[in-house]
Amino acid sequence: MRRTVRLRPVAAVAGFALALTGSMIAGLTLAAPWSAAAAPAPTAAPTGTPTTTPTGTSSTSLRPPVGPPATVLCPTFTSPAAWPNGVGPSWTFEDGTTGGWAASGSGVTLAVTSQAAASGTHSLRLDGVTPASGAWVSPTGLPAVAWYKVTARVRVATTATAYVQFSATTTDPSGVRPLTRRVISSGWTDLTTYFRPDQRYPDGTCGGLGWVPGTARITLTAAAVNCPDAPSGPVALLVDDVAVTSYSSSTQPPPTSTDQIPTCGTPPGSSPPTTSAMQCTAAYQVVSQWQGGHQANLTVRNLTAQTLHPWTLRITFPDDQQIFSLWGAGSWGQAGTAVTVSEGSWGQPIPPGGSVSVGLVRAGTARPPTSVALNGMPCIISGAA
Repeated sequence: MRRTVRLRPVAAVAGFALALTGSMIAGLTLAAPWSAAAAPAPTAAPTGTPTTTPTGTSSTSLRPPVGPPATVLCPTFTSPAAWPNGVGPSWTFEDGTTGGWAASGSGVTLAVTSQAAASGTHSLRLDGVTPASGAWVSPTGLPAVAWYKVTARVRVATTATAYVQFSATTTDPSGVRPLTRRVISSGWTDLTTYFRPDQRYPDGTCGGLGWVPGTARITLTAAAVNCPDAPSGPVALLVDDVAVTSYSSSTQPPPTSTDQIPTCGTPPGSSPPTTSAMQCTAAYQVVSQWQGGHQANLTVRNLTAQTLHPWTLRITFPDDQQIFSLWGAGSWGQAGTAVTVSEGSWGQPIPPGGSVSVGLVRAGTARPPTSVALNGMPCIISGAA
């Protein structure tokens, strides 16, 4: 008996595989991170052109499929709905939790307590607070690029008095209004600060710079001040009734600055401070920081009735970390923790009520100076990192 075997042509099998491959390539789609207008459907891949390999066997080569032109996907800059009545997040600590508040720096502990409360029965207690450490919280869901107002009530938990700094850090150093204030243990002190969170979206294709709402970091620390009743070590604070509200629907700053000069208190058995201790103020504002260093601006204001020319600043830091660069003055030098900044031949006089600002890049953590003197006059440090 004879058997007949029918063989299918190799070209037919190859053609089936080619058609299947072509349909799979044509069916691929890519997901986009933003919604965009539907792109035109890709054209079918052209069929291969048979060629002959050097060995003489039949083969098929494929040209890359022809797809649609590249589509630029741009984000849409829209603001979410505004808060009802302009009221945003708040923290009363009545639920027994810290509500997202966390320690900033080392040696600080947080706990909800019933020791005292501005309203209700609970508040947040911070132990181990220094000018370089405290507590912070980051509000989310800010509905627009505008100014916001933050209020809080604070009192000292142990010692008689303390000086605190209440501020908010944003992506724009000009969008903050830090507040330094003296607080006591016998009652609650109202604190207010302002911030403007704005984040830029740099882009050369989507029409230049766009703006989207950003975030902020609200921080409460001790303040480094030259007041006779300021505690020399860490302090314990009670915090209650913190609230964020809308201040302005525009980018115009608050009409008055809240970077106020604290009024020094008088320790028991001592005389009131003399006016010479209030002849200048110094604000140390951190611009940016990274692992191993930071950039900051130091602004010193002349509170005397005389124009200061020439002038010299003597700054003392809590450590001897190196200053890599300093600008805004004629000359400067560093010896350990002490830094001297002089006006120089091209500097400008400081009129009464006027100020001078120097910028610097310094190694280490963003710790504010422990003392600043202008022409030998001790300054109140009203702005810290």
